[in-house]
Amino acid sequence: MASEDSYVIDYDCPYSNYRSPLSTRYASKEMQYNFSDQNKFSTWRKLWINLAKAEQVIFLTCVLCLTDPD
Repeated sequence: MASEDSYVIDYDCPYSNYRSPLSTRYASKEMQYNFSDQNKFSTWRKLWINLAKAEQVIFLTCVLCLTDPD
């Protein structure tokens, strides 16, 4: 069973590589992926999901505090 963060990087995909004259000459495939659009947007997606989960927990905690007569 693969974990949520483990996946195979397809270096042939046009969005998995950062393109610039310097990166194509001097950067490794892994480094190009670190600055790629695919990595950037997948990181943002994970951030938004975790933020939404945290907001849900905070909202539920606030609702329970307001409805609890203690």
